[in-house]
Amino acid sequence: MFSILVLDIALYVNDSQLIPSDVKIFSIPFNQAEINEDITINTNTNCQLSKEEIIDQAFKFHSQGNILEAEKY
Repeated sequence: MFSILVLDIALYVNDSQLIPSDVKIFSIPFNQAEINEDITINTNTNCQLSKEEIIDQAFKFHSQGNILEAEKY
């Protein structure tokens, strides 16, 4: 995960003075012809539950005896 961050910095920051001194950037050679598919990252997940769904989840875990998981809801 850190290498992705460094790669992003290398791609988007052209002024080397803006890069922190403790960050090292390495060139990564690759063949553009080998990259033949798009990568899609879906960040729109079902993490936003309604109030009723949250309560239902808590009751479900509580009824199963999983109190620690129920406390999360």
